[in-house]
Amino acid sequence: MNSLKNIATWGALTLGSASAAGVPFDYRLNGADWKNAYPDCGKTNQSPINLSSKADAYKRYASVEDNFVKNYNNQYEDVGVVWTNGKTTQVALEDGPNTFSSQLAKEVFGAKTTYNGAQFHFHAGSEHTVDGKRHDFEMHTVHVENGDTPNPNGFSHAAMGVMFSVNDHTAKLNNAQVKIIDTFFETLQLSKQTDPLVDMVTYGDLMMMVDMENRWIYKGSVTTPPCHRFVYWNLLQTVYPIK
Repeated sequence: MNSLKNIATWGALTLGSASAAGVPFDYRLNGADWKNAYPDCGKTNQSPINLSSKADAYKRYASVEDNFVKNYNNQYEDVGVVWTNGKTTQVALEDGPNTFSSQLAKEVFGAKTTYNGAQFHFHAGSEHTVDGKRHDFEMHTVHVENGDTPNPNGFSHAAMGVMFSVNDHTAKLNNAQVKIIDTFFETLQLSKQTDPLVDMVTYGDLMMMVDMENRWIYKGSVTTPPCHRFVYWNLLQTVYPIK
């Protein structure tokens, strides 16, 4: 049976935690006031959004139509696990390649097909919601378009999101796959009070294991001011377990 992907339309603001340079902002109004200082935050295509798990909620594409290919690698030697902007843990991707290609990015949205990973970071709880539910953790890998020629349709970035839950995960995993998730978080040493430099982060093991064939994709934005548009968003439909 062909695995499927969903195309999600953009919806209401359901904003999570992050920070940006420039005019200070907060979350008292869940982002509704950001447009006062950052006009792009008041336009369409604002991320994150609420996603629906209903089978008929969005147009669906067969896996063969996307010709999706990924290549992610572990990070080695003095990997900085940095608490950035006072909001999130972030790791710059140095050892690569860390890429994905998606034919639907071009066919549906007019974006480029290949994206290079620049960094990954976390949100707790999740920024995106599924059927109105916010999960415990969401991991984003920020990618930039491959090539030096600007995209005429305004795209410059893509994001690959993975959601995690302690009790409400949906993944059906064997013991080896669960160990991949546990080891990844252990290598980050998130319990340390200062920004650790670690010997290895098993990022590639995690990203090559998770199911990227079944995912929501949509045309969105950066989730915090200045809300840069446009971003080719990819959210995995499977929610993975976290301790």
